[in-house]
Amino acid sequence: MDLHQFCQLLDAFQSPENAIRSQAESAFESLKQQDPNGTITLLLTVLRTHTDPNKRRDACIYLRTTLREFWMGKETNNIWNRLSPHTQEAVKTALVDSIEAENSTLVMDQICDTVGKMAGQLTGDEEKGWLPLTEELFSLVQSEDADKRTAGLKVLKECVDHLPKTLVQHQDALAQVISQSIMNTHSFSVRFESIGLIRAVVDSLDRPVWKKLQGSLPHIMASLGMMLQDQKKHLDHAKEVIEDMITMAESEALFFKPHLPGIVTQMLTYIRTSTYEDDIRQLAVEFLLTLAQQRPKAMGKVPHFVDHFVPACMELMLEVEDDPEWQQNDDDDDEDTTNYDVGEEALDRIANNMGAEDVLPHVFRNASVFLEQGSKHNSWKHKLVAIMSISQVAEYIDEDELDSYLPKIIHVLLTNVEDVHPRVRFAALHAIGQV
Repeated sequence: MDLHQFCQLLDAFQSPENAIRSQAESAFESLKQQDPNGTITLLLTVLRTHTDPNKRRDACIYLRTTLREFWMGKETNNIWNRLSPHTQEAVKTALVDSIEAENSTLVMDQICDTVGKMAGQLTGDEEKGWLPLTEELFSLVQSEDADKRTAGLKVLKECVDHLPKTLVQHQDALAQVISQSIMNTHSFSVRFESIGLIRAVVDSLDRPVWKKLQGSLPHIMASLGMMLQDQKKHLDHAKEVIEDMITMAESEALFFKPHLPGIVTQMLTYIRTSTYEDDIRQLAVEFLLTLAQQRPKAMGKVPHFVDHFVPACMELMLEVEDDPEWQQNDDDDDEDTTNYDVGEEALDRIANNMGAEDVLPHVFRNASVFLEQGSKHNSWKHKLVAIMSISQVAEYIDEDELDSYLPKIIHVLLTNVEDVHPRVRFAALHAIGQV
């Protein structure tokens, strides 16, 4: 099959007619099995020479899917193992060259994804592995061209697991590159990808390496703040940054220690500001809870953390919907997680992780305010949240400690068992059963 015929075959994959697509897929599968070297060579030719970026993008996608079994570490139907050494080297060379030469973001994203997938298998032996890739990545991440640096950061992020010796050996240069990238005021993409690289380093490498990156924390938080100033444009980016932070907190919570008070304050602001998207607020809760789970003593030393976190959770719970079918929907796993659910669970987890004896006084103080508001403004939501907050935390109090609070708890619950709103009555009776 010549190049023109091959491009026609790729075009057929996009046909609106099922019969044409199926025929093309069958022909492509036959070509792979009968002539794997020729198929890969044609894909590389399209990737490197075609003038249409959509064609180059598609070629990269089909290259990645054709070699899927290889980069997933499977032996069955592994096309890579059937390629000649010459073709294997051609693949590695073409991918590295394409990172440098490609000028379309559309295509570059696919190249980076493909290289990241392939790197796991091809860089297994750092001394004999994909050396041109390693050299190219260190060149790219220092490039003055923002697109090239972005590509280098993106691929290096995927390769951290596979290049530990190399990155440890060059840890000072790595820290300098990351520092320069996270402070890049001209390119959002460079700053964003540098955060992903920081996450990969913290998650995969030892403390002496990631300790050099702790100075980047204020810049991570500043970048996150800028993303949230334009949620329509950067919501997904902001979510990914907080998810990266949660991953880092799970693996190395100490990474955040030098700047913990400021980070906690910023996350609490996101939780308590209703103009932020629910996903952002809920992820901020999860981040703080992860830190509390991993480093409860450190979080206990953050000034007023519990004092502010408890009302933040209760304010989330206040966003409960007045659903007439609340009893039927209570155990519906298909429902999206609500802010009420997140706030309620957060009180449970913070009491479990940091000690209910330290959390309950804050809950009681805020619950008293909520109950007063509920009575004053006839707000069933305030009453419900107050009762459920006490209920969530009280179950973690030991018997001796509970005795001092029990009269107050019983008074609150008995006062509300005959409330006019069924959800308040239900909450009070449910809590009595727990106590």
